[in-house]
Amino acid sequence: MIDLNPEENTFKIQEIWAYILSGNQGEGIIGEKTNFGWVPLVAADVSRLKSLRPIAKNIAKNTKKEVKLVKFSVREDIETIYVENEKSDT
Repeated sequence: MIDLNPEENTFKIQEIWAYILSGNQGEGIIGEKTNFGWVPLVAADVSRLKSLRPIAKNIAKNTKKEVKLVKFSVREDIETIYVENEKSDT
């Protein structure tokens, strides 16, 4: 779910959903190969989540394994990485 942050007039992700597959070695987020590489089946809004469901169903059918939809809803900001300005040597 994405909430409006009125102080910054921006949207903040409060929860995400992910499609996962369980196996002998544990769980993993499943993805789809696109022209841009592998894209994980993760959503922060309902419309994106709905668009991923047919892909998840297809993966379950092709692998003959259960695919689970899980929701993560506790947000904890761990780190902020800033881009440093590069200095020119010329």
